[in-house]
Amino acid sequence: MGKKSFIEAFRISICYILVACLWITFSDYILGVMVKSKKFITTISIFKGWFFVIVTGTILFLTIKAKLDKIYKFEEQLIKTNKEINRTYQKLKVARDILKDQNVKLKQQQHTLIRLAYYDFLTSLPNRQSFYEMLGEYINICRQTDKKLAVAIMDIDNFKNINDTAGHTKGDQLIKDISNEILKNIKGGFVSRIGGDEFGFVFCEED
Repeated sequence: MGKKSFIEAFRISICYILVACLWITFSDYILGVMVKSKKFITTISIFKGWFFVIVTGTILFLTIKAKLDKIYKFEEQLIKTNKEINRTYQKLKVARDILKDQNVKLKQQQHTLIRLAYYDFLTSLPNRQSFYEMLGEYINICRQTDKKLAVAIMDIDNFKNINDTAGHTKGDQLIKDISNEILKNIKGGFVSRIGGDEFGFVFCEED
């Protein structure tokens, strides 16, 4: 950019010098040939000097104005482009925040769906689906390691009578209490609630 500015300024200066030299040389020659009165020549020379100043000043003004017009036009384009970039950035920022919020909500929904699909809502124990999948994994592990496998199903006798006489709220609380006792007393293995009053257990020999 600095080299281009220097070349342009040098070009304008050379043009100015050439015009000045030509004007002085030819105007003095013409005056010397056509006019013999020194007083008149002096008057014409003063007029000639002012005329040169006005003409060259006008040329310089128009040249500089043309260059500045290009600069200001380019500056306006830069400002306009910068504003468009800022508007686009703000839109992208808003879109990013929206996508971020949606991603968080999606993960929460995904987690909720997993909980609903694989865990019992009342006791938070793994449900029947989890029981079957875990049973398959335990079978494979015991088969590969030549370990013994134990599967047990436990249900609550006359649980329907409890619901009918005490109500479902009492029945649900009983299921919660039993599941808590199971977790406290059984270490290792896999415990799940596979039905209304049924619990499933899977143990590998090393458990």
